[in-house]
Amino acid sequence: MAMEDGGALLVSPPWKQMEEYYSQLTGMALRVKSTATMGKGLFAERDFDAEEVILIEEPLVAAQHSHNKNDAVVCGFCFRYVGSIQLQIQRKLEAPETQSCCCHEEEDDEEDHHRHGVSSEEALVLLKGDGFSLPHGDKFLLPEVVKCSGGCSEIYCSKSCAQRAWHDHHSLLCDGVSQHRDELVLFKEFADETNDIFHLASKLIAKVMLRTKKLSESSGVTDRNTLLEAWKPFAMGEKRLWWEAVALPDDVDPLEEASFRSQIKELAEASLSQLKAALWEPEFAPLFSLEIYGSIIGMFELNNLDVVVASPVENYFLYIQDLEPALKEQTEQITRPLFEALGEKYASFCQGSGFFALHSCINHSCEPNAKAFKRDEDINGNAVIIATRKIMKGEQIFTSYIEEEDLSYTERQAMLSDYGFACECTKCFREKNQS
Repeated sequence: MAMEDGGALLVSPPWKQMEEYYSQLTGMALRVKSTATMGKGLFAERDFDAEEVILIEEPLVAAQHSHNKNDAVVCGFCFRYVGSIQLQIQRKLEAPETQSCCCHEEEDDEEDHHRHGVSSEEALVLLKGDGFSLPHGDKFLLPEVVKCSGGCSEIYCSKSCAQRAWHDHHSLLCDGVSQHRDELVLFKEFADETNDIFHLASKLIAKVMLRTKKLSESSGVTDRNTLLEAWKPFAMGEKRLWWEAVALPDDVDPLEEASFRSQIKELAEASLSQLKAALWEPEFAPLFSLEIYGSIIGMFELNNLDVVVASPVENYFLYIQDLEPALKEQTEQITRPLFEALGEKYASFCQGSGFFALHSCINHSCEPNAKAFKRDEDINGNAVIIATRKIMKGEQIFTSYIEEEDLSYTERQAMLSDYGFACECTKCFREKNQS
């Protein structure tokens, strides 16, 4: 039985239910509590030393940026690099160059060749040559590519990740098996061309649909409460309609704000129409209302965290750089053409965005006691939060939503206004009173 409307999906659960949900995620070291002025907050339940890891969290939903897929071949579920260093270099070299102006294409190609010494085409001939073997590549082994069992282009680092993705969301989003393949492909192309946030929204909706079906199989009932239970992980996130929550870009005249927000709403409507054509099932009608869809995207806009994974290609060339001089000279006779052809691309890394249940509870401070930070061993898309100073039991965990160093009080407040609040942290309180 379908819910008549999706209004219940926008109602935050009672605090007791939220507390019970978060307690299943935090363990003994952390706790999500209600605060007087900041809504939810993440608190330390024990002392943490400076530089100690506070939290490692897997995203509830995440997606690699479409434009980044040429620069990083990664698992579609955990974002770990796959294949080989040779494959990663090849994909970077095969990626089309972005030209600032088509009329200068020939001139830009000549400048690029002169700057790097070796063109991408020349480097690819070397890389694809018979018997070519990348020296010291065995020092940077990556998981083999596992293809999607449904036959689409999605790839994974293991059968485990492929299966988890399939049961989590991908069985509804795989254009290799979908009964509405054409509609699904159109939706994905639209998201690629307009905004990656639509990919996140589709994963969330598919996840909730599959989770509802699984709960229904256990209970034998599909009703309002079953859908609400499947929705619970996302019921906790702060939600505003996307076209109201998105910050006004610097290049948009404030006098044109109403027009800008109207265009954003139309973009969401167009995306929803295509997704509905691909995934629609009557019992999930509430998920496909514009209000719910706009609120889902708005939640991502307000709570997203960057998904970042360091590139093994950069680490490979740094390794070559540190070789003993004679071995380095011998090795670079092979690797230097590749390095020169890559240019700045050698250091490009995996980039995406995701929604994290616990991280979304961490509030902002201009004097944070923690930060998002990836260590050398963090080779997937999980969020890692470390302490920047000693944190005592009972303290709230704070990160900074902006690069606050060297910014004045006024500059920080202006940047934070995009998040919909005025900061009243100890640093802002102190500087405000001083001024």
